Amino acid sequence: MSLLDSIVLAQVSEVSPRMKRSLIDRFGSASHVIEAARSLDSKDETEQALLNQIAQSMDRGKAQRELDQLLRLKGWGVGYGDPNYPFLLAQIPDPPLVLFGRGKPLCEIEVRLGFVGPRRPSTYGTRVARWLSKDLAEEGVVLVSGMARGIDAIAHESCLKAGTSTLAVLGNGLSQVYPREHAHLMERILDGGSVLTEFFLQDPPRREHFPQRNRIISGLSLGVVLVEAGEKSGARITARCAMEQSREVFAVPGPIDAPLSFWPNQLISQGAKLVSSSADIMEEIPLEKKAKKLKSNENSSISLSLEARKLLEQFVMDTPIGVDDLARRVDEALPQVMQLLTELEMKGAIIRQPDARYVRIVA
Repeated sequence: MSLLDSIVLAQVSEVSPRMKRSLIDRFGSASHVIEAARSLDSKDETEQALLNQIAQSMDRGKAQRELDQLLRLKGWGVGYGDPNYPFLLAQIPDPPLVLFGRGKPLCEIEVRLGFVGPRRPSTYGTRVARWLSKDLAEEGVVLVSGMARGIDAIAHESCLKAGTSTLAVLGNGLSQVYPREHAHLMERILDGGSVLTEFFLQDPPRREHFPQRNRIISGLSLGVVLVEAGEKSGARITARCAMEQSREVFAVPGPIDAPLSFWPNQLISQGAKLVSSSADIMEEIPLEKKAKKLKSNENSSISLSLEARKLLEQFVMDTPIGVDDLARRVDEALPQVMQLLTELEMKGAIIRQPDARYVRIVA
């Protein structure tokens, strides 16, 4: 799949992102959508109209200039529908058509947890955020945040001090730094982590960009930790996105008379997990050490269906493999393969990694 074609399609503003994702799901990739737009051979009238609009509006020269600038920044990108597109992010209702990044590729960064809060936390929130993010980072958890002032910066700093990767999701293009005083922080993040965005290189930070950014923070993560958030805080949007995306939500309780405790306390009353220490979070997220515990389980005599056993035979012990590769090997549809993977995972034969690949853990 061509990154250039993904950029070409993403730049077509006359067709909504939802319809473009629908076309990618239908044809298999942005490249195939563009090929269909050029041939204009769809039998569906609505689809034909969309392809016509894409054919008339796409500008390959403009997309090439965007890609050239990205490469000059030593950046990278991955399009929706690409095999390397983050699996967790692809499952949300509105995944970005293209994700641009600088730094370490996402496939090299494992257990990810969103960590958010206000730009102006209280003394209590600052104190809690520091020790909680420090403990998580020292456990090897990659914290995902928005590189904003306050809680975001605390999360990134904790990972940097612990030598753990961290992900910063921006509300602007990669050619700019916002806020400006975080230029040095961004460079430090790039040393061992990644800076990501769905916006084109020259897109400035705009108010409406940040809610869009927040859904990516939660979408990339196994769960989201909310330290503080007032009734109208932007951090509450990330927590709400996490709930809509069926992610784990962890909330730090606060004094009932403190405005910044309003939203975390509200979430706890609605079923979010109350966090009093990092242990409350660690027991809910799948870490490598859990895989090792499963691997050491002496009960390797597992009762499986014939179909599941056939799928298990496609695995090489300790070697990760993706869903698409498995489907090709057994020549089965993705829904059937996913059902069999669920059976194997429930029986303790395999474990799913944060990058959505699976590893066999029993002989």
